[in-house]
Amino acid sequence: MSLLDQTQKLCQKLDLTPDLNSRGQHFLVSEEVRNQFLSRIPCLPIIEIGPGLGVITEPMAKRGLPIMVVEIDRRFAPVLLPLQKRYPNLTVVFANALKINFRQEGEKLRVGKEGVWLVGALPYQLVEPLMLKLARNPEEKRVIAGATLLVSERSARQMIKERPPRAKLGMLTTSLFKPRLVKMGIDKSNFWPQPRTRSAIIELTGWGQGELLVQPANFLWRYLFSHSRAKIKNALREGLIAWQQGGLTKNQARSLIVQLNLPDQLLNKSTEQLNRSELEKLDQALFSL
Repeated sequence: MSLLDQTQKLCQKLDLTPDLNSRGQHFLVSEEVRNQFLSRIPCLPIIEIGPGLGVITEPMAKRGLPIMVVEIDRRFAPVLLPLQKRYPNLTVVFANALKINFRQEGEKLRVGKEGVWLVGALPYQLVEPLMLKLARNPEEKRVIAGATLLVSERSARQMIKERPPRAKLGMLTTSLFKPRLVKMGIDKSNFWPQPRTRSAIIELTGWGQGELLVQPANFLWRYLFSHSRAKIKNALREGLIAWQQGGLTKNQARSLIVQLNLPDQLLNKSTEQLNRSELEKLDQALFSL
């Protein structure tokens, strides 16, 4: 029986209709894509977001490493809870992934220095909020060694773009991780129900501190997003000093900001208050450093 037939039969048995609107539930029904995805997941403890019917979950659980799955939809309990009984290394948590603390959950998995690997087939509307959560909470980001994600092609293109003009998702992603495109153009027929757009597999690995220091825009965006409620002029000043590892005085940092020729209206806002145009203007300025 094909993965598509298995998925449809299981949904029928559970009387479960995929939630396409609020949760963007499109189940992966391609063994080839599943195997490509699994091949990009290293041997580390795992947190999976949105396991759904467990198509990716069970093959990972068979590896024997600690794995925690976070599912917001309790309709999947009849599938996930039996998996938890079958695999003692698997923990099922019914919660909103945007509201859990990844550092605390990682500690429950007894994560070592290598950290935990984040995994998920994410709907379009979850990708940017997830990156924003990690950017605003550095203590949670520190436990995430990297991620393998199945996302929309549009999201993937935004995530891997390293220079302006780019969307906020690109600024967020490259401030946190080194993104690598694994596979683009995954056809809609590999999912049920079929999504509106094609998909992509993307891999995110961590920046080393030294690597970020030679990439000022990424370094400064990380600082700005982690101080998202501070005025841009203040957060940027402190970020510049941190980037230069204390080699700049506050006055020198202020002079650098003046040279960026940014409007006072923008500088007196916080990062979370910036509109799209202002984000793009600031992004362009940071790349001029």
